[in-house]
Amino acid sequence: MGGVAVKKLVLAMACTMLMVMLIALNYLLWDKENKEKSIKELESSNMYINSSINALNRENEKLANENKQLKDKIIELEDDNERLKAQNLQIELDKTKIGGILNHKNEVIDKLKQYTDANLFADDIAAWIESLGKGEYETAYRLLQTQMANQNEVLSAEDFAKRYKNIVKSASIKSLEFYTGYIPEDKKGEIVIKVLIEIKKSDDKKNTECPFDEGVNERLVIVDFDAAENRWVITGIYRSF
Repeated sequence: MGGVAVKKLVLAMACTMLMVMLIALNYLLWDKENKEKSIKELESSNMYINSSINALNRENEKLANENKQLKDKIIELEDDNERLKAQNLQIELDKTKIGGILNHKNEVIDKLKQYTDANLFADDIAAWIESLGKGEYETAYRLLQTQMANQNEVLSAEDFAKRYKNIVKSASIKSLEFYTGYIPEDKKGEIVIKVLIEIKKSDDKKNTECPFDEGVNERLVIVDFDAAENRWVITGIYRSF
């Protein structure tokens, strides 16, 4: 009996040790799996972190480039601003200089008017009025080419003639003198002549395009010297300023 008990004890101890070994092995396997899982999770986490870091680095680099571009643009704008300031200053100096020249020119012209007969500048004016009175509309049209171009008047020779044909019976200059009234800034320095024109119209007054009324018409005529043609020409015609 004693031998059987010993065998049972040895068998029990062997089974216990085997169970302990199996439990230990199972634990080791479970621990290994957990560690591998943890390692994978850590690797995945590291990959995400690295990806995030790379994305942040790229964003920082982009922001740094944009910041540099903005700084460069600011410097460029500041340089442009300085150039504009310099240009504006030069423009103001030029305006002052030109203003002085124009004022002197106006003073000289006003002085010359005191010693000059306005009839010296009236050749084209007289020829224009005489041509209308005689019905020579092509000549009148040619004499007003510069004036129409300056005043943006687009008119054909045929339409020009229709304004006066069978409407104006006669046209003549009643008086002609230098204009001494108000002159706007953009006309100062010009030679302005006040012309009184006597117009006689036909009984048929249906043509409303004719720029003249029956009787005496006042016109302010600007003349300028045409160097190419070596003569004074009409450059503007106004009822008033």
